[in-house]
Amino acid sequence: MLKDKKKIYWVLVAVMIAVIWGNSFLPASISQQISVFIKQLISGDSIEYIIETSGDHLLRKCAHFCEYALLAVLVRLAIKKSATKHLYKDYHTFVFMLVAPCDELIQLFSDGRSSQFSDVCLDWCGFLTGFLIFSLVYLLQKKR
Repeated sequence: MLKDKKKIYWVLVAVMIAVIWGNSFLPASISQQISVFIKQLISGDSIEYIIETSGDHLLRKCAHFCEYALLAVLVRLAIKKSATKHLYKDYHTFVFMLVAPCDELIQLFSDGRSSQFSDVCLDWCGFLTGFLIFSLVYLLQKKR
């Protein structure tokens, strides 16, 4: 039973990667519709002003950043629950370095989409932020 619980964390990592890559497979027209839907969900005076002045660009960049921050948290949880520290470093580096470039590569084959190195860098920054937030929370809880 305990082994099954450990596997759940890795399944969550795989699901998050599938969501990220699944979004990259979407044609630009559908991706645009999703952006409009999300804008409607988060509508508020200050948020609407920011979105109106920056268009969908800021919203999409925030989505990139947040997806990878969440991925980092899931990876940290999965490794913390199931591996040694040495193994942790190896998997962390693997996921950190390869998921984002693959994401951008997928977009090359999606209708109306493009691949940008700046998005890879943004994804890496999101991953690093999620990694650092998880580490900070973990250290604070450990001290209690």
